[in-house]
Amino acid sequence: MTNSYSELPHKLVSGANGVDYPYRETGDSPMPPVLLQHFRGNLDFWDPVLVDRIAQDREVIPLANRGMGASTGVVPDKVTDMARDAILFVGALGLDLRRRAPARPRISPLLP
Repeated sequence: MTNSYSELPHKLVSGANGVDYPYRETGDSPMPPVLLQHFRGNLDFWDPVLVDRIAQDREVIPLANRGMGASTGVVPDKVTDMARDAILFVGALGLDLRRRAPARPRISPLLP
């Protein structure tokens, strides 16, 4: 990694829903995690020290939610709408959603 997260330029991608999503990317890996913020968060809410540490081991793509920061559209009021936006964003980047991480053992819940 050459630059700190706070020094990276914003990039912009348009989703199939017509929303322009700003994001940053840092690090390098074949299957990067997309970092999602809370309802009213934008790219500058991320702690650069945290993102830089994660990016030492893999590519990281923080996303600004619809209607926040430099993104277009209206802020969603439901988590399901935020999830749909994330799926459209990932698709706009051309990342393959069918690709799966290695299986992890399931942990049984404490309560039935």
